[in-house]
Amino acid sequence: MKSITFSHRGKRSANEDYVLCKSIGPQSYLILIADGMGGYANGSLAAKIVAESIVEQVAGAEPDNLDLQVAIDNAGAELVAVANLTGKKIGATVGGVLLQGDFAVCFWVGDVKVLHFRQGKLAFESRSHSLMNELLDSGSIRDVSRTEKYRHVVTRAVQGEDTKVAIDTHIINSVSEIDTFLIYSDGVEETVSSAEIEGLYQNGVELNELVRLIETRTLEIGEDNCSLMGLRVIG
Repeated sequence: MKSITFSHRGKRSANEDYVLCKSIGPQSYLILIADGMGGYANGSLAAKIVAESIVEQVAGAEPDNLDLQVAIDNAGAELVAVANLTGKKIGATVGGVLLQGDFAVCFWVGDVKVLHFRQGKLAFESRSHSLMNELLDSGSIRDVSRTEKYRHVVTRAVQGEDTKVAIDTHIINSVSEIDTFLIYSDGVEETVSSAEIEGLYQNGVELNELVRLIETRTLEIGEDNCSLMGLRVIG
């Protein structure tokens, strides 16, 4: 595996993104980004708790026994304990990829994006749990331009509340050296679209260069915390 990442605070006072790339067993890797929720307390702590709960659940697990929903439930329970102790709201969104041999699971809660490229073409893009997408899906608003202000209002997150939240997953079989994954927080999505990323990649840009181009863009015009991880499968 070949990975490359960046993480910056942007114009915020602190970086509340948590970036993780970890070997969790023979031919098994976990990459993820957890994003502490803006406007809530202890964003960096929330992101760390969510990330470490997922690591604990999946490390060494066989594909047949893999249950990422349990990891999210456990993380939520930990955040409830913190919220009860501090009396303050706490939460994080998360997205990532679990690779086990030639099998991969993309997963997300909230608006951390997960992209899968096969031979340089975008094969899968996660759909953010946002109010914008819910309004479009329900038909309440059909004009996309009118929903833009709701893009960053998340409708799912791992939070310090007793209500459990569902994780979404996407399974990819026969993963090989033709596959690349990108994960990035909403601070990156504000500055570059998935279509722009695919255009760069199809033009033959190497993964290192692709990540650095995106990093340069986010540092120039980005406002929020911005984190990205790229992973290329090497045969």
